[in-house]
Amino acid sequence: MTTLPIPNNTLDSFHALPSYPASRQDYDHWSMWVSEQFSLKRMPMLSLEDEQGDPLDARNKLHVAWRAIIGYWAGGKGVAPDDAPLIMYHLLKNAHQAPPFVLLAARKLTRASLEAGATSSDALFLLATFAWPLRDIDPELSMMAWQYIIHAPWQSDPLTQRDLIIAVHQHEAWRDHRGLMDLVDARHQAGLLASTRSLLEAIALVQTRKEQIEQIQSYRDFIGVELVHGAHRAIVRLAHLYIQVEEDQVYAREILKRAAELTQSKSLVTHIERRAWDRPLDEIYKWTEHLAHPRHLDHEIRFALKHQQPHHARRIAEAVIIRKYKKLWYGSAMDNLHGALERFEREIEGIPSADPISRRAAEHLATLYVRTHHVTQHARSFVHSVATSIAFTGKGAELHDIKDELEYFFNRSDPYHVLRHEASLINSRRNALSDDEKAASDEVQRWFSDRFRQDQHTTLDRLAKIIAAPVVDATKYVSGLPYLEDICASCFRTIIERSDRLVGDLEPIARRAAEIRSQYGHGLKLIEYAREVTRKEVIAASLIAGSTSFMPPGLSLLTHSTDLGSSLLLAFRAIARIGAVFGKDLTQQNGLQFLADSFAIGLSSQDGEGLLTYLSRDQERLQTAITIGGVAYGSARLVEYLWIAPNAMGKRPSEQLVRHLARVCGFELQHQAIVKIVPMLGALLSGMSTYAFMNMITEAAIHVAARDALLVRAQSYEQS
Repeated sequence: MTTLPIPNNTLDSFHALPSYPASRQDYDHWSMWVSEQFSLKRMPMLSLEDEQGDPLDARNKLHVAWRAIIGYWAGGKGVAPDDAPLIMYHLLKNAHQAPPFVLLAARKLTRASLEAGATSSDALFLLATFAWPLRDIDPELSMMAWQYIIHAPWQSDPLTQRDLIIAVHQHEAWRDHRGLMDLVDARHQAGLLASTRSLLEAIALVQTRKEQIEQIQSYRDFIGVELVHGAHRAIVRLAHLYIQVEEDQVYAREILKRAAELTQSKSLVTHIERRAWDRPLDEIYKWTEHLAHPRHLDHEIRFALKHQQPHHARRIAEAVIIRKYKKLWYGSAMDNLHGALERFEREIEGIPSADPISRRAAEHLATLYVRTHHVTQHARSFVHSVATSIAFTGKGAELHDIKDELEYFFNRSDPYHVLRHEASLINSRRNALSDDEKAASDEVQRWFSDRFRQDQHTTLDRLAKIIAAPVVDATKYVSGLPYLEDICASCFRTIIERSDRLVGDLEPIARRAAEIRSQYGHGLKLIEYAREVTRKEVIAASLIAGSTSFMPPGLSLLTHSTDLGSSLLLAFRAIARIGAVFGKDLTQQNGLQFLADSFAIGLSSQDGEGLLTYLSRDQERLQTAITIGGVAYGSARLVEYLWIAPNAMGKRPSEQLVRHLARVCGFELQHQAIVKIVPMLGALLSGMSTYAFMNMITEAAIHVAARDALLVRAQSYEQS
């Protein structure tokens, strides 16, 4: 094919473009260039010979040019990283409508992706374009793309896989032995179990119209007719894979039920009945309504322990305690657990319950809290109450033989002895501190002590549930509402990836903080200045949350993702300013650790889970069973686990840390999403809740930073 000569001005403008666009201005320059090229009606075929200088820069510039060409055709999208998956997904769905120069750019970019070993979601869509709709355009490239899709370790989430399946399904007319189930078979034959599973789960998501596999809570979620070719066979394959890997989650149980329904297989039914499924507390609570004898409880707990599920056994015992001492009247079983345990402790101070089922559950729960090392404050208090009760541990009682073990657990799992030790360390060095630092030391110790002795946000949270209760069902009619954890995770990824650009100009704050430190040290004046520089972010977040609640019901609910994104971004900016005051850089690893600590402690409940994970950082044995809202959080303290390989900015957080932070925030903010659809009052409560949310995080960041600074001062004095 003969190409038109390239005008000099075109080459000149191309030479001036950045090889590695990173800013909005860079993206705009590329958009202007590609717009000019489209006006020529025929794209210039650029090559390496056209570009001078570093060959690597020249090659990357060509890759960006090909992306720009495809992006402009795909609705005028640019070369920004966030646009890449959308561009390639559009190409996959509309490949047969693309003009020749776009297909040529796509083919060149595909070969470049193969050479580079790309495994991102946009590369998956790009290669799928040649594996399916464009297989006849370049058979050799098509086979290479097909093999790559089979064997590459794709870094894609369930939504990406689901979108891939939906797009490929429309091209099944070109299938000729290369359909979705053929891809499943090829991955399985290659021994790629995880890759096979992800594809099968994505087919299940399409068949249930869900976004996450955890959202499949009933086999009735499955649509009867096949939405993609081979969906029923894929569900049966997935069920047998779950049996092979001994999956024990609820979604696996429901997929097995659907597979049994499709195949009438007795073996699947038998497996469902014999497997100890790791059920959520709310489901177990419903089971307790039909519990008639302690033997049935013993059997269920032994069954869970036999299948190495002590945490599930613990939840069974907790559900019985809730049923007896604080029956549900709003919210979930998890919301009523603390109140039930408190009532139990008050009761056994007098005469323990005569109800044999709840008494047996209490005995099980005390031992299971110890066995699972569930070191939240409510668990420790419960174990202490049982251990000191003669009715439970007296001579001849069921727990008499393990009384010492129960007391040992209570004494050894106290997070506050760490705080007391550090307080005594600082107090012993008070002579080395300025008067302002002494006042700051008292303030920090008082905050850490008071923060976890009472639930500071139960009232707002409970009010949100009560107001939202009559309209909870209304949320089912709002399709496409993003789930809170996913919103939070997306926000945190953006924050971490672009932290250096989001923090703003911190130099004036750092200079003023240095002046305060030189005069007063790390004292109360510094704490007050940290509050001052974060006040705007706290107020702005609450105003945004409240204002969007004045929109019509339903629409205000859909704006919650915007509210939450704004809140998290403003919280990050506030923490960055606090970091600047105390000398912590949030673009570096230690600064991002400070970010994680601020959210963990700020959103921790009265049980002090976030505090315990923070204090256990340097302990040899990590407390792995700490939970926040039912989500294990303790493992997030492992630095080797939190951070992945270094890049230009140093180490960056792993996806696991992002998810932990997202779960903590999602649990705290779950009721704000619903209450927003209540007119007027919802606006007020949403603004108040967001203000409390921001205030908890900023106060936690201030006191964590001040505590660290005072400890460094005390330890340096000790060493000198």
